[in-house]
Amino acid sequence: MQTDIHRLNVAALALLLAASSTHAETYRTKMTGAQIVQDMLADPLVGANGVLRERAMGYLDGIMDATAGVSWCPARKAVPHELNYAVAEEMKALGADRLKGSAAPLVVAALSKFYPCAVAGRSS
Repeated sequence: MQTDIHRLNVAALALLLAASSTHAETYRTKMTGAQIVQDMLADPLVGANGVLRERAMGYLDGIMDATAGVSWCPARKAVPHELNYAVAEEMKALGADRLKGSAAPLVVAALSKFYPCAVAGRSS
């Protein structure tokens, strides 16, 4: 009986590994720039827009948290609670072609424009 359970566990593990390796090869961005702009700037009282906005804010907050002090430097500067909206507005100005790809690099570019990091040898 334990041998059968062991075989089932091995088979299940093999299926999980096969599925995860296939998924890794076909990874697609979870959020495009267009999605961020649309979800952040849509009327939150219409349909599911409020939920979509919250999802977009979570995505933006994750990028901000992961890149603060590295790609953008808000140190000793007040970060307004409206920063998510400012980022969406900045991205909107890029045009439809630029918004087709992953939102993450566009978000980082907007953040670094608003809060650039000091260049070595220069004070900000």
